Amino acid sequence: MSSLLLSLSSKASLRKLPLRCHTLRMFSSSTTNPYLLYRVINYGSSMDDIHVTSNIHYFDPVKEDEVIVRDKVLPMELRKGCLVGMSHGWGVFKAVCDYNEYKAIYVTDYYNPCGSKSVKSIPLHPLGKPIAIQQQAITNAAMTCSPDQSKDFAVAVKCLGPMINFNRPGGTHKDSGSVIFKTPFQYFDQSKVMYSKRDEKFYTPSFGGHFLVFWDSFFGEDMTGSELVELRFCNVPKLTQSEWELLDSCSKTVYLVESPSGQRFLIK
Repeated sequence: MSSLLLSLSSKASLRKLPLRCHTLRMFSSSTTNPYLLYRVINYGSSMDDIHVTSNIHYFDPVKEDEVIVRDKVLPMELRKGCLVGMSHGWGVFKAVCDYNEYKAIYVTDYYNPCGSKSVKSIPLHPLGKPIAIQQQAITNAAMTCSPDQSKDFAVAVKCLGPMINFNRPGGTHKDSGSVIFKTPFQYFDQSKVMYSKRDEKFYTPSFGGHFLVFWDSFFGEDMTGSELVELRFCNVPKLTQSEWELLDSCSKTVYLVESPSGQRFLIK
């Protein structure tokens, strides 16, 4: 697939000079097929220009075809930000505000191929006061649902190390806060967060995939309530020595995913 993606391209408009090009690989669930976002080209005289638009390129793995959303307005608040995750077709951005004094989080439908050209951006509370490396590093983010589905949606933003930020910007509850895990640091240093629709909980697997820590999505003022469980695996396939050596030569990444039917899978 990578060779196919690299061969897909489009000519920039002759009327404007492309400012920069991003190459991204990230799946995001939406109301249509799960598109693969792989390229964004912004157009305008400068990033400070009021009128900056984007052509967003997707790959449809079902139809094996390229999909381009053209002339989408890039909001000012996202121009100095970086994408840290996508959930339910919405992107989660970390943006620098007020002369680099703090970082804020936005959820936006900017990357949603079904979104309108008038981009929706919802600001969340600024990140708390974590240590410097946590301010710079966010592993990913997850949402209970999209803002289009419910105003009472919740967002979890996982930082590097044993720290997670919870946000609920609207609806009947408006809560936010940060949680530091009461678990060994190394287990969750680079872990990622996911949301289980079946359990209505946020889950974070440990680096090796042997532990899960989770929180209720209906969090309130007490943001420290979390539980840690140990995973036990049955019917593990037997591998030969050469297969173990091959696995040892690879870097390990752990993802916890849930199917529409409610089945969960731990992917290593």
